Amino acid sequence: MGELDLENVKKEIISALRSNITEFQNRVYHDYPRTDLSDSSFPRATVDVIGMRFESSALGGTKFSNLLLSITVYGLTALQVDQLISKVDKVMLSTEFSNFIIVSPANISPIIKDPERDRRWQRSIDYELLRVYNPEVV
Repeated sequence: MGELDLENVKKEIISALRSNITEFQNRVYHDYPRTDLSDSSFPRATVDVIGMRFESSALGGTKFSNLLLSITVYGLTALQVDQLISKVDKVMLSTEFSNFIIVSPANISPIIKDPERDRRWQRSIDYELLRVYNPEVV
């Protein structure tokens, strides 16, 4: 089975979020927001791979099984962040991806206020993605 390209996984998820959530049309990124961004740069989201699970194979080796992914939403109010996390969850659970399926939302963080900036809030939702075999991926 071919290798799963993590950057392409992130691009596919970013595309799904941008296409399905009006507030995120051009505001979902691979990296975290700079500290010097103005309020007009929000809301926004970040998609990041936070880990991989491996399982033992029959011959004593290990093989990749699941991917752990985190999506962090940043906004100007706690309500905005909470509403957008709900939209993210709906998109993630309803979208058919090419090389993986969403096993479940693994974790959701509390809403956190940025201590450095009075009007910035964030919340993360983590997912476990199961790699599926695709004969077109070699």
